[in-house]
Amino acid sequence: MIVVIEDQDAFDQALADAGDKLVVVEFSASWCGPCNTIAPFFEELSEREENQNIVFLKVDVDDAQGEYLDHGHRSGRWNSNLGVLGMLGSTSNRCPIHTDVANFCDIKCMPTFHFYKNGKKMDNFSGSSSEKLEQLLKEHRCSE
Repeated sequence: MIVVIEDQDAFDQALADAGDKLVVVEFSASWCGPCNTIAPFFEELSEREENQNIVFLKVDVDDAQGEYLDHGHRSGRWNSNLGVLGMLGSTSNRCPIHTDVANFCDIKCMPTFHFYKNGKKMDNFSGSSSEKLEQLLKEHRCSE
């Protein structure tokens, strides 16, 4: 089973709730072709019996966005498509009130997979290689 993460608080809580379990996070977007290619394989991995003690999370970078204050008022959503590069418009009078999960995790491209244990990132890779994803999952599952 994959848990969909919608904001930074949910991400932080999911890592805390996992305790010492391995956590695998997929950062993707609905419009991303390679993300859509590997998504069914990620789902399959989450359902395998040998992975029952692993927590699988999915972050859609367009859905798990932060909000910004503009002169003290909420002024809309962070454009996470540009989150790594910056926001649309001037940033001089804006400040984050919720951190964008993808920006917080330093996501540069999609799909990107992060591997966590005890709340700390152990590994990551970007791309849609099911072989690489499965290899890293096995490595980290065996190191438990």
